[in-house]
Amino acid sequence: MELSSKPTKHILVKANCQSEWDCCDFAVITCDDSWKKGLRKKLDAIGAFNAPDSFISFRFYDSSVEFYQSKDDEAELLSGEKEWEFVTLNEDEEESFEKPETRLEQGLLVLYKDGSGFYKAYGKYTGEEFYTAIFPIGKILDSMENK
Repeated sequence: MELSSKPTKHILVKANCQSEWDCCDFAVITCDDSWKKGLRKKLDAIGAFNAPDSFISFRFYDSSVEFYQSKDDEAELLSGEKEWEFVTLNEDEEESFEKPETRLEQGLLVLYKDGSGFYKAYGKYTGEEFYTAIFPIGKILDSMENK
């Protein structure tokens, strides 16, 4: 996995979980054309929604993210205060990443009115939460569309 200064089909994001025995350090988001079109529709709908200032977030089912544990240096690619980066993955590289022990389901994308957001998933049998850091999803999409 290599960092990229240009938009790619994958985003590496810091991640964590609420578990006493499982671990999650990073997530990889797949940004294919379907993801971009779907996200644009969601952001446009949010923009058209005249929500009061006290409205917190919009939640969408979304399975574009996979959560992983660090076994090597994957999560260390996000140094310091960086919460996310575009990355280039080699063919089948993602299959070598170590998944949390908990089987995850119910993937959600939580978006705020300003276009930032995060991904979240729940353990199938435990209900434990796995989540990414908050990152500027709308700005990322804009950069991908304007490349």
